[in-house]
Amino acid sequence: MQIDDALLQRLEKLSMLEIKDEHKESVKGHLAEVLGFVENIFALETSALKTDIELCTPLREDEPKSQPNTAKEILSQNKHSQDHYFVVPKIIE
Repeated sequence: MQIDDALLQRLEKLSMLEIKDEHKESVKGHLAEVLGFVENIFALETSALKTDIELCTPLREDEPKSQPNTAKEILSQNKHSQDHYFVVPKIIE
């Protein structure tokens, strides 16, 4: 892919960045280099590689675990609680 002035101008607009005129040629060169790396990645043969799905932990059934005292335990660690809620200083008048 060729990085021309029109594409660079579009990228400037999309990224909401302003590239100074004296840096535009340098930026075009850097972008072309990055695209070259991407093209190299696309050229790699990856059909023999295992996918992430094959490498991840097998899925298990989600089973809810009842922990009825969790809220009480958390509130008991706070000095200021009332009616199952934390009491905090008023910050909006």
